[in-house]
Amino acid sequence: MLMIGLICLNNHVNFRFIGVVILFVLPGCAINSASYPGEFPVLQNGTQIPVQNAEVLSLSEEMSAFVQRYVPSSASDEHKLRMLSQAIIQPGVLGFSYEQNLTLTAEQAFHKRQGNCLTFANMFVALARAAGLKAFYQEAKVSPDWNQESDVYIMARHVNVLVKTRSGDYMIDIANPYARSQYSVKVISDAYAKAQYFNNLGVDALLEGKMSKAHGYFVRAVRIEPKSGYMWSNLGVIYSRNGQLDEAEWAYNTALNVDSRTFVAMNNLSKIYQQQGDLEQASRLQTKVKKHLRDNPYYLLMLSDQAVAERRYKDAVKLLRRALRKKQDEHRLHFAIAKSHYLLGQRYEAEKSFSRARKLAPKQLLQEEYGKQLSELMQ
Repeated sequence: MLMIGLICLNNHVNFRFIGVVILFVLPGCAINSASYPGEFPVLQNGTQIPVQNAEVLSLSEEMSAFVQRYVPSSASDEHKLRMLSQAIIQPGVLGFSYEQNLTLTAEQAFHKRQGNCLTFANMFVALARAAGLKAFYQEAKVSPDWNQESDVYIMARHVNVLVKTRSGDYMIDIANPYARSQYSVKVISDAYAKAQYFNNLGVDALLEGKMSKAHGYFVRAVRIEPKSGYMWSNLGVIYSRNGQLDEAEWAYNTALNVDSRTFVAMNNLSKIYQQQGDLEQASRLQTKVKKHLRDNPYYLLMLSDQAVAERRYKDAVKLLRRALRKKQDEHRLHFAIAKSHYLLGQRYEAEKSFSRARKLAPKQLLQEEYGKQLSELMQ
């Protein structure tokens, strides 16, 4: 069920945790100098596909008419905001629905009436500004999810909208009962959001095996936002998969130059050094990566999910106990270890962990969902 949360910034908010994607190949220093080039290395043995510029906030005549019809120009900013939000979510009006794998411009989103969090933000910012509201993109620092598609591991970032009014600031978001209850946010520029748009399209193309298209999108993204480490790292993945190790090394080093904590680039760069026979460099980088991952409870959660899928329930419990030592207040960890205990036949431990997960869950809806899943598992 889709909800749009109109939330005062003093409160907690639920949100769909998807949007711009970071990717890297995972198996398991000294950084060379790199600079932002005028021209990027071409993708060898592939057709170069030029990527057209996209006006992600472009407003169509239909969108302007929508604002004029449903948002009174004489109303207060708060009333405009509520009227616009209601018109967007009501099935009989726009009826926007959530679709996590759909990245669109504002105009495309309005026409299709669905999309992911970045798509929604594009559309809402464009409509809100047309209504005379001060609307901005925000990037949320959230607890990461780790998902695997083929041999690509994906982490997700989240974007929502900030609207400033005379009475206060409001955050507009697509709510999800599985959301995290606390996170920090920062306003990002229109240009940065646009770079994320092209980065998303690049990830989609990569997962579809369209390497030349993905290369074009990632190049466009880093041209717009050259100070984003993870976007440079994504470009490196394309070169690496195409066998262009020198170009991949350059892209990963650039990622680390602009952000030394881009561990995805560090991990991938260590693989390049292994392939090139520079085992000393590779070992130094892998030590840093392993330490980072060993301390990351959400990475351990992902490993526990894999263990459960392989019916290694004892291994899953061990991994989750390590994760809980790092973050005791994360309800997803308690819920995961409860399921593993139950699958081991340890009913008392399972119910105890389920109870802890429900107490820590941010909203009643999520608490009820945990209870429902517990009942289904027991049956």
